[in-house]
Amino acid sequence: MTYVPRHGPDEVSVVQAMQSRYFSFSGSLRSYWDMYLGYGLFSAFNCLLEAVLLWQLAGIAKNFSHLIRPIVALFIAANIGYTILVWKYFFPLPSYFDIAIAILLGLAIATASGSATASGAIAPRR
Repeated sequence: MTYVPRHGPDEVSVVQAMQSRYFSFSGSLRSYWDMYLGYGLFSAFNCLLEAVLLWQLAGIAKNFSHLIRPIVALFIAANIGYTILVWKYFFPLPSYFDIAIAILLGLAIATASGSATASGAIAPRR
């Protein structure tokens, strides 16, 4: 993984400073570049995990949509939170994906069948 600054000498000096100066964080020597790169990798890994988990939940939701709704609602809230953080601390483009995910998950909840008994699931007792 390489990075080449493309926004002029100011960016070059910032990147060099981030890469060349190390600090002790909780007993480990790290540069701000390490944390910057690590956060980017962490974010990409979280996106992959979220996609796999939602894919697996989609299969379960066919038969047990009422059990999946709270989990999907949590992911909607998380993506709205990501949108706010990305918009405030980064730039708008990545937040568009979180907005799209939140909208699609909201549509999934709204259009999901409320009754799982037709598929053979056990109906709750009244």
